[in-house]
Amino acid sequence: MLQLAIQNLGEVTTVWCRGRIVLGGRLNLLKVATFSQTNSEVMLDLSRVNLIDAAGLGALVDLHKRFQCASRKMELRNPTSFVYHVLRITRLDTVFHILRTPHIGVTGRNPCGTQKYRQPLTRFRRHGSFPASSSCWLRLYF
Repeated sequence: MLQLAIQNLGEVTTVWCRGRIVLGGRLNLLKVATFSQTNSEVMLDLSRVNLIDAAGLGALVDLHKRFQCASRKMELRNPTSFVYHVLRITRLDTVFHILRTPHIGVTGRNPCGTQKYRQPLTRFRRHGSFPASSSCWLRLYF
């Protein structure tokens, strides 16, 4: 299941994604929640996305195209090893602007309020350990 949290900081909105970006997995929710943001720059944080399929890639490409047509900017931040590998083998890493930065916000904390830093992505992990679930993620339903 895909869960989203939205953080507005000045001219930048961060959409924190958690779970799976897959067919039938609330792709419309991701698209509506992301494109409905009014800031000129939106960052999709993919550091907690453990699976993405062709439909999920199509949703990201659709969002990217919509943002370009609206003269707005969309960036992908901190994709997991698996997501980055999928973006790379599909050559979508040449389409998207992908940021690989420490997992911190303006205040140096993630949305849950605990300080966490990510190690650089160095190799592909088929089954890795993902961060433990947290109770402070905002769940959005249609």
